Amino acid sequence: MKAKFQDRLRRLDRLVNVLPSPATAPSRCLDGSALLSILADAYGNGSLDAKRRALQRDLADLVEDDRVDILNPGGKPLRYRRSDKVLRDDPLVNGYLLRQIQDLVAGALPTQRLDQLWQRLLTETDGPRLDEQRLRIVPDTIRLRPVALYEQVLHAVIVALSERCVLKVHYEDAEGLRTQAMLQPHALVQRGPIPYLFALKNDETEPMRLYALNRLPGALQSGQTRGGPHALQRSGRRALPAHGKLQECTGSAHAS
Repeated sequence: MKAKFQDRLRRLDRLVNVLPSPATAPSRCLDGSALLSILADAYGNGSLDAKRRALQRDLADLVEDDRVDILNPGGKPLRYRRSDKVLRDDPLVNGYLLRQIQDLVAGALPTQRLDQLWQRLLTETDGPRLDEQRLRIVPDTIRLRPVALYEQVLHAVIVALSERCVLKVHYEDAEGLRTQAMLQPHALVQRGPIPYLFALKNDETEPMRLYALNRLPGALQSGQTRGGPHALQRSGRRALPAHGKLQECTGSAHAS
């Protein structure tokens, strides 16, 4: 019995190691058939159905233990990748990533090269990462002058997206009126010169609102963890039509 238990633990570790990294795009993540073909030897000589059932039990346990994420719940086929929760729970790793985000932001703002910052956050293998569900860039064909952003605000937004936590923000409208709100950040979209934050306000579950980052003079992490799917999943990506026009999802782009 002990040997079988140890064999299964080794099999679970192999399964996790085979899965793509937490930043991998959903379309490039693995489904059950792909995993079974890679790990065929790990599931014995039984029937294909028996192997599939064993694999599904393993995946279900790994998802429950927060070691694996399902990228398309309810979809067919389900796709999987490694979870980043284990890394987020490690205080040493977390502190290192926070310092990296601070350094990346400090290096990008003086030259206003946000495109390079976004690319690093999407592709970095050893540092902080945002996947395509939390960061999306719409091509800028007009080449307008980038807007001025506060370094502390950009840093806070990236950390909140990376760690899925709530932000306390000050928002300034077109008339210069400032208000406060608690935001649940879900995604960041760069459209032309302006980065927009998709977020829920306070305790709302709808609507998903748009906040222009250049209208946020202040932002701090609250320590609370937000829940729910990403904005680009919730909206079915309707917020970004094929022709690239940025639209508000269902609500206004202000914090009032």
